[in-house]
Amino acid sequence: MVRQKSRWVLGSVVWADDVDKTRRVCLTPSNLQEALRAAVAECWGALGTAYLASSLRVAHVGQGGEPCPLFVLQVDRAYCQELLAVLKAIRELGDRRCRVCVVHVGGTLRSGRREVEERIKSLFLAQLAQMQEGACSI
Repeated sequence: MVRQKSRWVLGSVVWADDVDKTRRVCLTPSNLQEALRAAVAECWGALGTAYLASSLRVAHVGQGGEPCPLFVLQVDRAYCQELLAVLKAIRELGDRRCRVCVVHVGGTLRSGRREVEERIKSLFLAQLAQMQEGACSI
C-alpha cells in the first residue's frame, strides 16, 4: 500500500476595491473550483488540466462575506509548484476582481492550522497594543 503524499495550501482572497460595491460575490467551493480550472487551462493547457484537476481538492472555504475569506486546498506534492503559479494567475472570481494570496504551504493540515492561529494571535496583540496606546494618550 502506497501512501499519497500531498500538500495543503492555505490561501486568502483579497477583493479589489471596485467602484460598484453592490456586487457581492460569496466565495464557494464551486466558484473557486471553476476559477482554478479556468486558470489551469489558461496557464498549462489541456495536459495541465488533466494532471492538476485530478490531484486538486478544495478542502475548505471560509465565509464568503468576510473581507478576506480563507480557503484550504489539497494537492499532490508533485503538482504543488504548478498550483502556486495558477493561484497567482487568478484575477477574478464570479465576475469580481480579486487577488489570491498564499498564506501557508505545508505537508499536514495541522501545520496550516498553527500558522492561522499564530496570525490571529499577532493580529489581536497588535490591536490590543493600538488600543492601549489610544487609552494612554487620553
